[in-house]
Amino acid sequence: MIIPTLILTLSTFAPPSGWRAQDPTTLKYSSVSYIAKKTRGFTPSINLASAPTTLSLEEYTNEAIKMHRLNKFGTCDRIGTLRTLSGEGNLLRIERQLAWGKVELMQYLQVNNGKAYIMTASAKKEHIQNVRSEVTKSFRSLEIFDDYQQSAGRKSYKLKELIKKEKKQMRLPTRVSMPIVVPRLKLLAAFCKKELPEKGPYWHALFLKQIAKEIINEKNTKQPTRPGPSPNRGSGSAPW
Repeated sequence: MIIPTLILTLSTFAPPSGWRAQDPTTLKYSSVSYIAKKTRGFTPSINLASAPTTLSLEEYTNEAIKMHRLNKFGTCDRIGTLRTLSGEGNLLRIERQLAWGKVELMQYLQVNNGKAYIMTASAKKEHIQNVRSEVTKSFRSLEIFDDYQQSAGRKSYKLKELIKKEKKQMRLPTRVSMPIVVPRLKLLAAFCKKELPEKGPYWHALFLKQIAKEIINEKNTKQPTRPGPSPNRGSGSAPW
């Protein structure tokens, strides 16, 4: 089975300039998705999904081609390879006939440590040339990583210092949650927007949630335990 399913992974990519991020809670099969500026009819889009697999890249690619070719209103061809920030994968070109005309999909497949990463961009066939260069650039930016600070590259040291500063100066109520902590990470949010714009809003949002989770966990471990009832009270004593 190679149908992409929503899996929370540390993977993302830089979107084409000006494309808008879609709300991740509305996505059924992908975990990262962007759409171009609104156009008449079919709006170009690009997304990233992942799925566990025991197949090699070549086996996965062959299975994907077979699946796409089951659609009698479309075609699928392998058009080469592409190297991204996280390794090399295969490129497919898929054409489909839809109600509003022919649509062309560019699809990039990569297998890494038992997981397949599927990037798909789509546009009307007559418009695909207008976005092909930007889409290819976004494909090349695919990043699979274990740690957000590591992903920041040369700016990771400054990021670590900001995290320490943010944690030290933050004043929180007794009960904390994500909606309370994330909006207070103003230094980190500003740093991401100014110094790491190429990471895109998904990377920024997931990074801030990770730091918020660390802060919540640290606060919970420091919470003093409530003292139990006094052992000197008799069994008939009032609780006060």
